[in-house]
Amino acid sequence: MYKAYDRVLQERGLADFEDLIFICFRLFSRDAILLEQVRQRYKFIFVDEYQDLNLGQYMLVKLLAQNSHIFVIGDPDQSIYGFRGSDSRFFHRFEQDFPGCEQIRLRQNYRSTQTILDASFQVICTGDDLENEARKIYASLDGTQKISINETAGESAEAVAVGKVIEKGVGGLSFLSMDKGTDQDPGTDREYAFSDFAVLYRTRQQALAFARAFEKAGIPFQTADRENWLDMAGIKDLLALVRIFLARGSDADLQQFAQFLPRIAALSDPMDTLTLLDTLGGWLDIKTLGQADEKLAAAWQRLDALAERYPSPCDLLDVLRLDQDPDFLDKAVEKVSLMTMHAAKGLEFPVVFVTGCENGMIPFARDGKTVEDPDEERRLFYVAMTRAKEMLYLTYARKRRIFGREQQRIRSCFIDDIEKELARYEKGKKQIKKQKSKDVQLELF
Repeated sequence: MYKAYDRVLQERGLADFEDLIFICFRLFSRDAILLEQVRQRYKFIFVDEYQDLNLGQYMLVKLLAQNSHIFVIGDPDQSIYGFRGSDSRFFHRFEQDFPGCEQIRLRQNYRSTQTILDASFQVICTGDDLENEARKIYASLDGTQKISINETAGESAEAVAVGKVIEKGVGGLSFLSMDKGTDQDPGTDREYAFSDFAVLYRTRQQALAFARAFEKAGIPFQTADRENWLDMAGIKDLLALVRIFLARGSDADLQQFAQFLPRIAALSDPMDTLTLLDTLGGWLDIKTLGQADEKLAAAWQRLDALAERYPSPCDLLDVLRLDQDPDFLDKAVEKVSLMTMHAAKGLEFPVVFVTGCENGMIPFARDGKTVEDPDEERRLFYVAMTRAKEMLYLTYARKRRIFGREQQRIRSCFIDDIEKELARYEKGKKQIKKQKSKDVQLELF
């Protein structure tokens, strides 16, 4: 089996992970002896996040686990990766696939307050009341703080409003001097650290307004977005050289860096990740370039930190290719986390802002009108809400620039499912343009 994996990787470079799943499935299906050897080797099979399985993964797990002990964990209310091919119906089919299985429902939540759980439960509820009651989750934490639903003038005002709350939560910075009289506060005497706050949004484009506002206010932040820094010139080139060194480079990699091939061939094998990155990074002069480019320097530090965690170059490449965005957050630094709602799955923060709560954004419609999968969008909103431990803010704008045009926005229909008793509503001040004073003829008497 492992030789088959290696052969595919060598022939195709970094093969798509889903292709490998189907290749394994076909290999086992056609070779009964090999299938039985694998089944004998793995008597116990454990699958986490079972609701996120796609067709290939489902078929492979079902094939391998027919004569094994299988244990799965999942929550169909958190099935949010339909765009990647996942299907929560596989979770509901488990009892049919494995007759006689035991089902254990976990209904105690150790993260969020009851107010947050009640509000998120109201959002996710659909269909039969008895079925909904069986899905209800109960809190083990005290806390009666209401959810804050904030309306703002536009995306810039939304970012500033979020910044004000964060500044008050950490003890105050520049925004306090700008607006001392505001009543937007976390509602508690507790003082928070910057790392206690997370700002969630539906699309990466929304992060720009928060980055601008936070930089202006001096609020430290980090984004859980691997695409931005992995595609950066220098980092992208360095990883291409790593793939060539490991004989996993594509044709494009080999054509682009043919001049380095003799030097790569002369390197000792194997090398640990840090040594390899230092060597190849020296060829590209990344550290020197980073002195003149702060973003490149930050990206190098990020890659260097991952290299310490994954001493094998092969492991590092696998992590960069297969792992999710949360793995790119540095949990040891005091910074506000900015990330998409999808990237936030599995994480938790004392204070969470779910921003852009407007129809067309939440639920998301690519053309501004048609929502492809309303049920999944509802589940995604539920996941975002339940990332909050103590306080939850839902914010939206009256106007937002979409595709270069400023458009009027309507509050998300999901917010209307939340009982008013669980929330407090706040509206941002409308900006009124001052009229120019007209010249007046002075009178002598």
